[in-house]
Amino acid sequence: MLGRLPLPVMRGIGRVTGWLLWILPNDMRRVTRINIETCFPDHPRSWQRQLVRRSLQETAITACEMGAVWTRPVEDALQRIHRVEGVELVENALNDGHGVIVLAPHLGNWEVLGIYLASRFPITNLYQPPAQPAMDTLIYKARTRQGSKLAPTTRRGVIQIVKALRNGEVTGILPDQEPDRGSGGEFVPFFGRKALTGTIIPKLAREGNAVAVGGFCLREAGGYRVIFRPVHEGIRSEDLKTAAACMNRSIEHYILECPEQYQWEYKRFKRRPKGEESLYNPGRIHR
Repeated sequence: MLGRLPLPVMRGIGRVTGWLLWILPNDMRRVTRINIETCFPDHPRSWQRQLVRRSLQETAITACEMGAVWTRPVEDALQRIHRVEGVELVENALNDGHGVIVLAPHLGNWEVLGIYLASRFPITNLYQPPAQPAMDTLIYKARTRQGSKLAPTTRRGVIQIVKALRNGEVTGILPDQEPDRGSGGEFVPFFGRKALTGTIIPKLAREGNAVAVGGFCLREAGGYRVIFRPVHEGIRSEDLKTAAACMNRSIEHYILECPEQYQWEYKRFKRRPKGEESLYNPGRIHR
């Protein structure tokens, strides 16, 4: 239903929904406040509160936009991309015979970024199906309609991604989620606080002879702006902790370009090093 509405109306509904999330007690507001206070401890409380409110609104707008992104023709989304910055980073790497890993944090509308990439380059992405079968069908259909290939988040899927990178393809990966238990990760700084960070991207960069590039899609009046940025060269370090830390440092720079459009509602610091207290459940000590 939301997908049938004009973009300004969708964004208006998201803005009002985010405002309600701001004034009513709820877990999204609580987690957003904790994350922002953790990542920006030196900023005034008034600045933190304003960022919490704007983040809730922008996250709600992203949710409202998904209906249109998933159900409307891809041309609709492409026509709303007003500007593209830094795409030569991807083009140059492919021309030099490398695959490209696009680090796409939860910043702005990452689904529109995916549509843009699929319209320009051969692309294979890791995909973890949602729990709801109907939602899985919708998202899978939406993400493959341009000829994009999806690889499962299993060892077989990772092998598929490595082969795609060696063949000079592009893959997009969300780098700012905690890895599943048993899939590897390192506690490294994220805005000054240790966060469990996946190491799959540094591994893929080495095994697939690939170049990592940051990518995100910000909302602006009437549409979007797609942006590509360099990634800290330390991401190719053989020391996985160093590589993960350099990746997080790059992500921080991307977020600071538009912090209100980052999804601060996610429990980024959920798992803690042994002996540390939980940020989201005070009094609970991680073992």
